[in-house]
Amino acid sequence: PTRRSSDLEYIRKNVIFPVYFSGGNIELILHHTLATDNFKKFGNVWDYMYYARKFMEENLPFWEMKPHDELLTGENMHCEVFAKPGEVYAIYFPEAQNTGNLDLRLHSKAFNIKWYNPRTGKFEGFTRIIKGGKIVSLGSPPNDPSEDWVVLLKAAVTRDTQIKREEIKPNILFICVDDLRPELGCYGNRVIKT
Repeated sequence: PTRRSSDLEYIRKNVIFPVYFSGGNIELILHHTLATDNFKKFGNVWDYMYYARKFMEENLPFWEMKPHDELLTGENMHCEVFAKPGEVYAIYFPEAQNTGNLDLRLHSKAFNIKWYNPRTGKFEGFTRIIKGGKIVSLGSPPNDPSEDWVVLLKAAVTRDTQIKREEIKPNILFICVDDLRPELGCYGNRVIKT
């Protein structure tokens, strides 16, 4: 999208998170960027892109997620729901005054819920736990509900899920070859046991 540099909020609210949470990728060509010697005036937009990418890379298995806007009802404007149902939900609110309700009826586990500020690139407020198996209210962000926010819900780690993870032991065969020589017992080396 081509927008004037004075409209950086528009880019954050209507391009960056909505495109990412729809499963897309972004390349920004801002108005007059090809004819400028000073890219510092676009610094905020680069920061917003960095915050969004960092959020996704550090918190989401985004390659396994899909848009699920149908799971959110009652919000005051169109929001983006990016989810791996039952595991993780990331919801972008261009304005968070009325965040609506998320349908978790098919997933009765507990979820950790926390708020991410896309303007600063930081989580804010406290992490709380909500129980699934029903339609749940997402509540309000820690401050500035007239601004944009991302709410992150992740399945809470319980003792049962920890035990299941510990029971899954990887089957790994590690072969180390030095100087790219086939020095293995199966190739006739009597010292090396394979």
